[in-house]
Amino acid sequence: MLLQPLIALVYKKEKSEGNFRHLHASLRQNAEAIAFHRGEGSERHILDNTLDDVLDRQQKIVIQETALKLWNTFAEYTGSVVCYGIIAQRVFDGVYRDLPPEQLSALISRNAFVSMYLSSRFSAVAILADTYADICGYAARIAQLLEKAHSDLGHGLVPTCSNDPRSLPAMIIRDLTVSLPWDTVPLIRSLSLSIETGHHHIITGRSGIGKSSLMRSLAGLWAVNSEASLEFVNLKTEDVMFVPQGSYLGPLGSARRDDPSSLQLLGQHIAYPYPPLESQQTLHLLSLVGLSYLANRALDSRAESETFSAGEKQGLQIARVLHRRPRIAILDEPTSNVGADVEKTLFQALTEAGVTLVVVTHRAYEGFNGTTVHIGDNGSWTAHRTHG
Repeated sequence: MLLQPLIALVYKKEKSEGNFRHLHASLRQNAEAIAFHRGEGSERHILDNTLDDVLDRQQKIVIQETALKLWNTFAEYTGSVVCYGIIAQRVFDGVYRDLPPEQLSALISRNAFVSMYLSSRFSAVAILADTYADICGYAARIAQLLEKAHSDLGHGLVPTCSNDPRSLPAMIIRDLTVSLPWDTVPLIRSLSLSIETGHHHIITGRSGIGKSSLMRSLAGLWAVNSEASLEFVNLKTEDVMFVPQGSYLGPLGSARRDDPSSLQLLGQHIAYPYPPLESQQTLHLLSLVGLSYLANRALDSRAESETFSAGEKQGLQIARVLHRRPRIAILDEPTSNVGADVEKTLFQALTEAGVTLVVVTHRAYEGFNGTTVHIGDNGSWTAHRTHG
């Protein structure tokens, strides 16, 4: 009666824990991309709901196990207590008055053995104190971890917003020095740029020079020097969008329906971290990036890496930018896995949508007309106009 519900609860709890581990592993793998997309709220909501489900099932298991253990303990000790009562009554009633000393001693010895056994069983309860101490130790370590997580680990860039009717909307970077979080050697020294809407930029430099690190610093993911500042003139924070190199499309298996259609999954991917798109919106955006054929493909929300090619993921990332329509989009190698013709189509769609591009790349894309910022060795950088 008590065991059967417990078996079902343990099964469901194990399944919930598997789902939570799967989502948590996905979060760790894609943490940087999630941060760039400002998807922390969406991820936390999904993980909180999954964790609440695990804790709810665990609580039910604890309640059920408590009832089972109480019953087992009652059955185990009741017999011993009753037996002691019977023996004690006979001894004090004088039933063994006529026994010789050696036999009475043997009887008492046997009773003492039973008494010691019973005492040892009761002492098992005291062992719980050790378990409680272990739990307190774990709790102290967790508290220490939380304290460290909330401690001052450095300050990332926090943009300030200002309004100036005489100026074009712009993102202004002043005196930004970029370093690795675990190193003090600057990758980029005292970078100052004014990126006005309508004027595109590309950021070039050899691999490992610090281009992606610059993106992380601008997004506030890495601590920067105290002199650095980032100002949005006639812009809001949501007018600037970061698109990382990792093509993260959203939490795996996050579909709300049991069997979502391909368009529903694509609408979720493109809209992430916001509510899914309607089918017509999804089809329109797919047509702009040349991926209309995906609407007829059988998709699996739990197997993203096998469902889309690297180039298709980048196309969906561009569709996400077209859906959001930021004033400025900062993109890290957004077309590294597509051909020149597809690259031209994607950038044309972005510029026609009125998006000002800041592209981290190894080379200028076809038709680029704007400013090239080249990151050199020893933290140096240069900026010059480029005409396509």
